Amino acid sequence: MEIESITVEDIVTTHNNINLIPIINPSLNVLAIDAIELMLNYRIQNTIEVDSCTIIKDCYMLRYGKHIPDKADTILNALNPLKAFCIFRLKKIGGTVYPFCKNGNGWIIRHDILKVMLDNLKTIFDGYDELKVKFNRFSDLMYCFANLMPAPKGYNAYTDSEGNHIFGKGTYKENNDYPWFYLKNLQNGRDSEMLLWLNNNMDKYHLQEAFHLRPPFSGPNEYYDDNKYDKLMEYLDNAIQVIENRAKWLFEGRTNARK
Repeated sequence: MEIESITVEDIVTTHNNINLIPIINPSLNVLAIDAIELMLNYRIQNTIEVDSCTIIKDCYMLRYGKHIPDKADTILNALNPLKAFCIFRLKKIGGTVYPFCKNGNGWIIRHDILKVMLDNLKTIFDGYDELKVKFNRFSDLMYCFANLMPAPKGYNAYTDSEGNHIFGKGTYKENNDYPWFYLKNLQNGRDSEMLLWLNNNMDKYHLQEAFHLRPPFSGPNEYYDDNKYDKLMEYLDNAIQVIENRAKWLFEGRTNARK
């Protein structure tokens, strides 16, 4: 399916749970055989951002009205739990795919970690077939309209003109793009303005389930190990359900509005 053959109305209603990456970036179709590969290629390549591109902004306005924030974000992030799992597996594999590199006296995640993940998915998921199925489905839903939302500047982390990191949902050490951690930090006084915006718009954008979905890890930058397998599986199931529930809400709300 190409962008010319799908309408804004389709994306908001009947197609609100389809992966928009290959529609917005059709050149990526030839690079991937499943949703995990597609998501990784999307993040590695120079691509058009799905959540804030022109057609998706039109979708936001159709569904929520013209008076909406001019920024946007994905609601639930499939990449970060995937990365936590892959880093665990790459450490086990070792050698040239070791996921960390030296940085002064310490270690940091290597800058090409997504490419290393992409090139070694078969080995990474060896013996984890069921987990791969779950990750593949979550990855497929990550960039569907049901997992996208308009958001004000500052909702997601960003770097200002002076190079300062501005706290937001994507702040790695505190939230790592998990809505649950972000909400807890907002409630603890991290950003009262954003907490007010979120409280005022939680129902409008149907975000309650996403922000009450407990992450699979106890901390935002905690890595996976096999003791957390069941929790990770449960989280993936729940994340998929949250997005599918929101897709249903979007469809029903738009259908009722047209009656």
